[in-house]
Amino acid sequence: MNTNVCIIPASGRLSDGEDADALRMMILHSCIKTAIDSGQTNIVLDVSSLTFINSTGLGTMVAWSVSCRNAGGRLVLAAPDERMQRLLETTKLNLVFESYPTLAQAVASF
Repeated sequence: MNTNVCIIPASGRLSDGEDADALRMMILHSCIKTAIDSGQTNIVLDVSSLTFINSTGLGTMVAWSVSCRNAGGRLVLAAPDERMQRLLETTKLNLVFESYPTLAQAVASF
């Protein structure tokens, strides 16, 4: 396994709908910011356990990707389900995010 890759799991809802959702996004943001600040700019966001994502969640993921790129790294998605993959394609965000069917493939992409 590539040790220069930070794996961050995302689970539940990625949205601004409820207090718990907003808290979840703040925690993920903090994890990603901490990783980038410590020099771990290659990040795998494991989305296999996401149950819901809205436009706010997608926009936040784009911002995280930009932060990684600005720091010289990449953010890739691991294990998006069929629903999320369709959402990425519908919104053309599949052109922004590299996504891989498994966590191992995402890590190996670095």
